[in-house]
Parts: sequence; C-alpha cells; structure tokens
Amino acid sequence: MAEVADEFEDDIDEVQDLEDADEEIDAEDLFGENMMRDYRERAEEDYYDPEGLDDENVYDDLDFEARRRVEAQLNRRDRELARRGALQKPPAFLDSGSCNSNI
Repeated sequence: MAEVADEFEDDIDEVQDLEDADEEIDAEDLFGENMMRDYRERAEEDYYDPEGLDDENVYDDLDFEARRRVEAQLNRRDRELARRGALQKPPAFLDSGSCNSNI
C-alpha cells in the first residue's frame, strides 16, 4: 500500500512540475535583457498630475494608532462601496483577504 501512495505522490509531483513549466513558458521574464527598458526616461509619462497633488496643506505624520484608525475607516468605506456595487474592482495592491479587513 505504501508503494501505491509513493507512486501517487510521484504522479502529483510530475503534474506540478508540468504546471510550473507551463507557467514559466507563459511568464514574462522580468530580469531578462529588456529589464532596463522599464526604467528609461519617458517625459510624457514621468510626471504627477497637478490635480491629484495637495501642495497647499502641510500634514503631520500619523502615529501607528491613528494610521490604523484611518485604514479601518477606508476599509469600511470600500466594503460599503463594494456592497452597493459602486466599487468595480478591489483597491490596487490589496487582495480581497487583506489583513486590515478586520481592524
């Protein structure tokens, strides 16, 4: 019986290896010859939209607790917008299981 289990595990490993190989074939090589192309200067895109900047006000740094309160408030807002269908996609860089979701 142990031989069957070992053979089954070997089959699973082979399938995983094939899946990994498929992913590597489809994946973009982020460290290849063209890596530095991503860092070239592009004046038409290398700027901040002045409408999104607030240079008029000076804000104090947030301590850890204040930051947690603000993040919790933003998470509640995002959940409410998502519930209403007003939030079409999750916030950038956050997955649906964000560690801040239960703060």
